[in-house]
Amino acid sequence: MLLRLLPAGVVARCLLWKRQLEPGPAPCHIASMAGYVVIRITERLGGGEPLRTAYAVAEPNQHRAIALFKLRPDHTADEQVEAVVELSQSALDSLGLKPGMIKPL
Repeated sequence: MLLRLLPAGVVARCLLWKRQLEPGPAPCHIASMAGYVVIRITERLGGGEPLRTAYAVAEPNQHRAIALFKLRPDHTADEQVEAVVELSQSALDSLGLKPGMIKPL
């Protein structure tokens, strides 16, 4: 499972956001998806486990979120990028993100 490869704080936040989206008693508002947690996977030069870094991307379309991340000046062609968890608008607000912004987690 990919969540085991993330730092504990990122996993806790992802699970909390996922829990907010699960069916249950009617919430006072319906959370709309407004972004994604995107994972950057970088192979290590000496081999071994690749380095995985998580970012919040304020873009509601999964493919555009990945494309937006790939426009970063520090992104290289040999890195893999995957969108792994949807984020609600309230999650992005708590991170201080506006549309189109990216923040490391």
